[in-house]
Amino acid sequence: MCRVRFTTATVPANAIVTPRTASITAMNPTPGGGTSSPALTFTVQNPLAATPVISPPAGSYGYGINISMTEPSSTPGATIYYTTDGTTPTSASRKYSSPFLIDGSATMQAISVTPNFTNSAIASSAYVVAGSPTVLDLPAISVTASAGTVRSLISGHNLAGQVWFIYGTSPSALTTNTPQQALAASASAVIFQAPLTGLLGGTTYYFQAVTTTPGRTSSGAILSVTTP
Repeated sequence: MCRVRFTTATVPANAIVTPRTASITAMNPTPGGGTSSPALTFTVQNPLAATPVISPPAGSYGYGINISMTEPSSTPGATIYYTTDGTTPTSASRKYSSPFLIDGSATMQAISVTPNFTNSAIASSAYVVAGSPTVLDLPAISVTASAGTVRSLISGHNLAGQVWFIYGTSPSALTTNTPQQALAASASAVIFQAPLTGLLGGTTYYFQAVTTTPGRTSSGAILSVTTP
């Protein structure tokens, strides 16, 4: 009859290897005090650290934003390491200490590192910081003695907003507004136009496009058109 004898053992600290695992081999005793080949191998692994939280939420912003990173409550005392270019962070990456400002597009990647824990999964958050909209006014078209159409090439840089034109008979007094038009979020520039009616013949009018998005308000150059 085969007898199996169990004993306890302490795994020395230097037996723990990257990524913090240890192997314990159980031996079957044989008659005469010897041991047989290994019977079972157990692997002990540290728990996984919780993933850090990056704020604000990923998305498009029209201005510089403050980035904050929070250690998970389930792994207190964690150190957060991060990158801003989408590369994989390690404990050799930048260490997070306080919120910081970004004024350009970036992809944040962060991990939590805690003693006696395996490094966390990667938290990732991508940001597009668009800045002010771009406005390029174009010459007016379809000009008659009493009407005309003003135009502008506009980009909101992936941010939605509103577009309108202001005009008048003096470049320092553009006091009349056209109705606002919706600017859709897009990476491409779009031509907007608006009809001007009730104009006087033989008169010079000045016009300018105005665009507002969460990234601020921009205006084009003031152009002029003279009715026949």
